[in-house]
Amino acid sequence: MASGGGLAGAARRYAIHGAAITLAALGLGAGGGIAVAEEYPEPQLVFHVDMAEPQRISSTIFNASNAASHYEAQLLDYDVRLVLQGYGLQYVTEERLEGSAYEVPEAKVEQRDQLVARLRSLASTYDGVQLEVCESSMEEAGLAASDLAVEAELVPYGATRIEKLQRQGFSYIKMQ
Repeated sequence: MASGGGLAGAARRYAIHGAAITLAALGLGAGGGIAVAEEYPEPQLVFHVDMAEPQRISSTIFNASNAASHYEAQLLDYDVRLVLQGYGLQYVTEERLEGSAYEVPEAKVEQRDQLVARLRSLASTYDGVQLEVCESSMEEAGLAASDLAVEAELVPYGATRIEKLQRQGFSYIKMQ
């Protein structure tokens, strides 16, 4: 049998392949040097929040919090943005948005208020997390900046903000 065949050969190929993966994961190239930081820029995530379903908002907050916690544990600089537009406005104000397309049903007010508090806590807990709210959606809903229950940056349009962030290297995330 040839030296590369059989179980012994397969085990040897697997070990060599595994070592190459390990070296790559450690940032060690063929030259033996450590990979430079430019190859791995700071993590950048943009969460798109335009949904009305509380469980999806809860999942978004949970995932953004986990990402920030993970990056901080790894001592990494990071940038996590939550861009809220459309129905996402329900979770940045304590207003019911009555008469607008984004009106919060009375039966969901308590659940919505809990999620507003969680968003507020997320943004205040992690320096690398920022909320951005679509001014166009706010105007459509009759919502003023003074009506916001969270600290957020206002952006003219949520969709174009997300597109710009993606061009800057942000990874797009939307909970389903």
